[in-house]
Amino acid sequence: MKNLIYIIIFVLMSIQDIPASASNLLGGIFDQIIKTLDTLDEAIDDDKLYKKNIPVFVSWVKPYNGTIIRETKIKGGESSINLQMILKGGQNNNNSNLYLCRAKFKNGLHPGHLNIEKHKGCRISWGGAEYEIRNPANWEYRSVSKGVKHEALWQKVDDDKSLSDAKPTGREADGTYLYSCRARLNDGIYPGKIGLHLAGCHFPNAGKEHILYEYEVFVGIMTWQLN
Repeated sequence: MKNLIYIIIFVLMSIQDIPASASNLLGGIFDQIIKTLDTLDEAIDDDKLYKKNIPVFVSWVKPYNGTIIRETKIKGGESSINLQMILKGGQNNNNSNLYLCRAKFKNGLHPGHLNIEKHKGCRISWGGAEYEIRNPANWEYRSVSKGVKHEALWQKVDDDKSLSDAKPTGREADGTYLYSCRARLNDGIYPGKIGLHLAGCHFPNAGKEHILYEYEVFVGIMTWQLN
């Protein structure tokens, strides 16, 4: 379609008898047509590439031998497929990605975060301190189906009781639900935990448990399926 338009433009602009004013007018019109076609092409290409809001398999996955890279042996090094499957929750002050994880601790299951570059396990907060749970049997990360582009959805919470849209991602020892939250500290956005019994978003950083009262809660996942 676009190639045909180019040919028509070339032929018309090559006609010597067209007045200069008309030629300039036609040139402007054709420029606008080409811009519109470019925009349509981009939209069509994107539509061919992705199908939005498709149902996907989302699960909690335990690390393999202490690492989240499960497909380890391919030519050229380790597979990066699993990194694309992990659900991102924020980033630290150095702009390193922080991914959603949860860990068994004190007979509960506590949401936290994972820095693949530095952490050796899932980091959670409890009782004012930060803990890194390294035993592969005791922590897991949030994973989405292969071949799916995804993004975590977050909702700002102004009231600690407004968790009706939040998705449970853990529990206390007594079974009380815990939810994934995230809050901004300095130049970072840190995932942690929140519950109806907790005031503020609790998250680990620099050896301490931080509690902030302006935060977002995890409410779901937006997905696009690769065609």
